Amino acid sequence: MSESALVATDIAAGRLVRPFDVVLPSAAGYYVVYPTRSADRRKVKVFRDWLFAEAEAATEGRTVGSR
Repeated sequence: MSESALVATDIAAGRLVRPFDVVLPSAAGYYVVYPTRSADRRKVKVFRDWLFAEAEAATEGRTVGSR
């Protein structure tokens, strides 16, 4: 049992298998937290934008960046 986005690469590569066709919604959430005064810092914006793009791609079943 795991968050699908966290194991999608391993499932696609055959390192993991999904033994059942049942997918349950998760009530878990993720938050990006930083001081308000840092919101306009370039490195914070770059990281935040990258993180959101990765999360969006994961929910759509595609890959944006490499690790």
